[in-house]
Amino acid sequence: MNDSPPTDAGFSLIEVIVAMMLLGILATVTLPFFITGIRVTADDSATTTATARVGALIEQARTAPTCSKLRALASDNQSAPFTDAHGRPLKLTMDPPDCVDGKAAAVTVAVRATNDAGTSTLSSASTIIYVTS
Repeated sequence: MNDSPPTDAGFSLIEVIVAMMLLGILATVTLPFFITGIRVTADDSATTTATARVGALIEQARTAPTCSKLRALASDNQSAPFTDAHGRPLKLTMDPPDCVDGKAAAVTVAVRATNDAGTSTLSSASTIIYVTS
């Protein structure tokens, strides 16, 4: 005869089911936070990409200090869509400068990046450039 007390060698089926239910409830509660985090990260990625492109175009405009070069730069970027890190199309727009060729003046150059439909502005900047003849 074996007089030793019985030992619990593991979990019962009921304990495993209860643990799975608790983990399922925890996952259900935290899932919306993960989804929101992914959306915010994607939006931030688009804004970062748009801001970098706007800054690059402003710098490009500063290196083209004639009225005709600024107009050419503005028209070249009207139809040049680009994508963010997630592949969503974005559009860069530069307002044509209000200046006259051959006349030195200070002009305002405004650049903005929008979603492809143009309904949401992600980034914008403006600067004053002194154009020469």
